[in-house]
Amino acid sequence: METFVAKLTLVWVALYLPIETWASLPDLASPYYIVDLVGIALMTWGALVSLAHRPLPAPAVLCAGFAWCTANGWRATADRLKRLAEDSSDAIGSIELWVVAGSTFAAGIVLLLLLWLCAIQTKRLANNG
Repeated sequence: METFVAKLTLVWVALYLPIETWASLPDLASPYYIVDLVGIALMTWGALVSLAHRPLPAPAVLCAGFAWCTANGWRATADRLKRLAEDSSDAIGSIELWVVAGSTFAAGIVLLLLLWLCAIQTKRLANNG
């Protein structure tokens, strides 16, 4: 399961990075973009660590990346909800809201799975040590 999540993460990052970069232009020094870059870096690092440790489990860094991105996604979702409430005629905003909220929800599901894998790994380590 972890290998699948790690590979899926690399695909996710391959889509997420260029889309987020394009959406953030021309202000790539924006704190919002930098926060996204940190999450992308954690997710990439976590996926690579996870794949490098096969067949042993190594979900912790990947879990941290998804935790970071899920938290940032909830912030982004809240920002879009606020903006939509302020201007109900913003039809594109509602589409953007669904994309951001949907990806945040998906990241949250993956985060829960990774937390479960971390708990299993911790229990195994405690039983063997």
